[in-house]
Amino acid sequence: MHPDLLSFLEEEKVESFLMPWRLTASMNNDFFEAPQKRFFVFPQVKSIVKTSALQRLRLHASAISESGRCQGIAQGQQFPVQHYYLRGLDDLLLKEGGVVKRTLAQSSGRKEVNLNADANSMDFPSRHARVAFLLNVLKSMPEQPDPYRMSLDRSMLDHLRDNVEGDPEAAKKELHDSVVNIQKVYRSRTIRREIRATQQLLAADPCKVSYQKWVLKLLRQDFQFRRSWLGVGTSATHS
Repeated sequence: MHPDLLSFLEEEKVESFLMPWRLTASMNNDFFEAPQKRFFVFPQVKSIVKTSALQRLRLHASAISESGRCQGIAQGQQFPVQHYYLRGLDDLLLKEGGVVKRTLAQSSGRKEVNLNADANSMDFPSRHARVAFLLNVLKSMPEQPDPYRMSLDRSMLDHLRDNVEGDPEAAKKELHDSVVNIQKVYRSRTIRREIRATQQLLAADPCKVSYQKWVLKLLRQDFQFRRSWLGVGTSATHS
C-alpha cells in the first residue's frame, strides 16, 4: 500500500476506500527484486473499511453502513495497490503446487477453463489466462522505477521443492508453456484496444471490473476469431 494512505484516510475521515490494482508481472524469477518494472492500472479493487462501519464482509469490496463515508475508485487512483501479480515462475509453481493443492482451492483463478475448440481443444487454469493477458499488456507499457524495494522470502518455495514428487524444473517449463500458448491467442489489436478502454474507464467514471471475467471474455473472442480466420484461410487455399 501507498505509505501516505493511512494518514490520508485519517485526515479525510473516510470509512471505506476503494483502490485499483497497479499490476506488474513477469515469468523471470529475478524480476521481483529488479528496480525497473512495467505497470498497468486496472479497476479491479481492494478495499479498506473501518470495522465500526462494517455491515457485511466481502472479498474485495465490503458493505458499510449508509452513514459511512465511502470514497470510490476515482479517488483511490492516487493510492493504487501495488500488485505484484506474478513474481516469476517460482511464484506460479508455489501457488499451484503448494497453495492450491494443499488448500483444495477451487476459486480465484484455479478453475479449469475450456474454449470448446473441438479438435483444437484448449484447457487451462483461468489463472494462466490472467497472467498471459497481463504479460501481453505490459509489453506496451514503459519501464519505470519501482517505488518500493522488494525482497523475496523463498522459504515456502524451498519447502515445496523438498516435498514435491517429480521434477520442479519440468513443472516450471509446463507452466511456462501453458502461459505462452495463451499469450499467442490474444491479438495485438485486442491488447491495444483494451489498454485504451481501461484508461478511458479510469479517466471517466470508473467502476469495479472483474479482472478474471474480462480476461476470459477477450480470450474467447480472440480464439473464435483466429479459428474462424484459419477456417476461411484453409477454404481459400483449397479452392
